[in-house]
Amino acid sequence: MTLILLSLPSSAFALDLEDELLLGIPEPEQEETLPRVLAAEGPGQGEGALALGLAFLSDLPALELRYVRGLGEDVDLELELTTIGVAQRLRGGVRYRVAQIKGSTLAIRGSLGEAHSTAEPFLFLGAGPGVLYSFGERSARFTASLDVAFPFLSSSFDNRLGGAVFVRPAFGVELAIDDDLGLFVEGGVHAAVQSEALRSFPSVSAGLAW
Repeated sequence: MTLILLSLPSSAFALDLEDELLLGIPEPEQEETLPRVLAAEGPGQGEGALALGLAFLSDLPALELRYVRGLGEDVDLELELTTIGVAQRLRGGVRYRVAQIKGSTLAIRGSLGEAHSTAEPFLFLGAGPGVLYSFGERSARFTASLDVAFPFLSSSFDNRLGGAVFVRPAFGVELAIDDDLGLFVEGGVHAAVQSEALRSFPSVSAGLAW
């Protein structure tokens, strides 16, 4: 009688055993992240984030559009438009991350800005620096910011706020809905500072970002 023995590599048995062990182990759930239009981290190098929402400039409802594009590892392009035509606020610029420590990020930015209104006629054109600080979890980011814009124009009888310095403190939150969709809410104050007067215009906005 002749015996024929068949042998399989031990690695095959190891793979079968590994597969059986892994079948009963659920994959860990990944924490949802944000498109990040407010947060100082931005959407990431080579990525873009777009947001569309509703804003109130004082008591006037307006459409709000935001876009952030990662130009480099620490540099982002920003565009922000809040408008109803007769009243508008436009800001565009570049921000640079200077520090990231334990879930918090500090960034600075430089912006060009335009604002106008026909209800209380004025036109503002200016530029200036800003700073923003973000903290929280990957799925919930909180951002405090402060921007200052110095005027290119001068105040006049027909344009009383044209030569004002605009200061805007704001605080916002972004919440992840899923990996590609987030909710943002931001409130702030636009203060027009002049030698003889201080005018303030509260604003709040909310919308979706993807």
